[in-house]
Amino acid sequence: MGDRDRLVEKLRLEGEKAVRFFDQIGAADWDKIVYAGDQPWSVRDVLSHIVDTEAGHVLLVENVIRGGEGASKGFVIDEYNAMGIASRKHQSPRDLIAEFSVQRKKILELISGLSTDELAMVGRDPYLGEVSVSRMLRMFYLHVNIHIREMRKVLGQQRRRQDGNK
Repeated sequence: MGDRDRLVEKLRLEGEKAVRFFDQIGAADWDKIVYAGDQPWSVRDVLSHIVDTEAGHVLLVENVIRGGEGASKGFVIDEYNAMGIASRKHQSPRDLIAEFSVQRKKILELISGLSTDELAMVGRDPYLGEVSVSRMLRMFYLHVNIHIREMRKVLGQQRRRQDGNK
């Protein structure tokens, strides 16, 4: 199994695991705050962000393999993230989970069709800077897992508080 095939399999399994996690989130948990600050993100907002980022990265990788530069030099990741979350406010958690699955399938199809030369092409990732397409794609796995880990912490803390109050 080559690097590309291993990456496809890793992302497929991680995507399935993520969907199982999202499916287990209770209705009362979607509004829990994961990231505090000037613009706090709830569990639902984090899922919106993940969905938006998955869709955006497909376009980013397609841009690079067509000879584009990737993210523009003036790209502001925080503004992009805020707009992405706002654009999905109308979607229910169930719709977001379904869209995550669709976007993940698009990523897997995209990767499956890439040549070794295309995987080696370099473009600007909004978070990583100038990197190969292969590295951009590996970030999908890390990105989702980082956010799920943070959501688990918040949801786990809440459950411990509730159990302690019984």
